[in-house]
Amino acid sequence: MKKALKDLSADPDVLAIYLAGSLAKGNYDHYSDIDLHTIVISERKADFLKGKREIANNWGMFHFTKTTILLHRMS
Repeated sequence: MKKALKDLSADPDVLAIYLAGSLAKGNYDHYSDIDLHTIVISERKADFLKGKREIANNWGMFHFTKTTILLHRMS
């Protein structure tokens, strides 16, 4: 997650990054994933997603949706 946060924080199109789900609520377990949400400039969303898909190979397992990057906990 540190690599993802570093990359996302450096992106000028990212307006906010926040944690959601069980980890944010404090009721996570060994099988929980990490729900990391980003808010990006609307006009740049397509380019943001394209670019992040390319560099996210360094982040470990991940899944993208329209506005969410879901990082899976690595053991």
